[in-house]
Amino acid sequence: MKKILKSVFAALLASVALSSCTEDGPETVSYLPVTANNISGTWQLSEWLGKPVPAGSYVYMDIVRRDTEFTLYYNLETFSPYVRTGIYSVDEETGVISGRYDHYAGDWTHSYTVSELTRDRMVWTAVDDPQDVSVYVRVDSVPEDIKGTDTPDEGGDAGSGDTAE
Repeated sequence: MKKILKSVFAALLASVALSSCTEDGPETVSYLPVTANNISGTWQLSEWLGKPVPAGSYVYMDIVRRDTEFTLYYNLETFSPYVRTGIYSVDEETGVISGRYDHYAGDWTHSYTVSELTRDRMVWTAVDDPQDVSVYVRVDSVPEDIKGTDTPDEGGDAGSGDTAE
């Protein structure tokens, strides 16, 4: 009986030792549901159209859940920085976000499917143009030197004014 117990104990000990030495499998990421609550906050564009944002360029979004409002600070593909405000809506069934600029500037050029949403990152893909992909990372705030920029909110539309929503 002692031999059997020793054998069982040795087998148990060996299995524990072997299992602790195995490599961990691939880390699984759990994505958040696309809701106004989960996307609210301040985000910075880190990649656009498959490339990092060019040096000296920026796009920041402040997304406010309660009022479904946004403020967009950008200088991407423009001669000067712009600040745009407006409202947005999220279809929680499909994960699609769309918006409208204030001051009669019109709708966003695209609606976007939000995917790969985590606490710190999200990907926006234009519904009508799957090549138009934007990756945003969460930041604490818009830098004060950018936030304090006195720029027009209407007129001077650089392209669509919607390059990175």
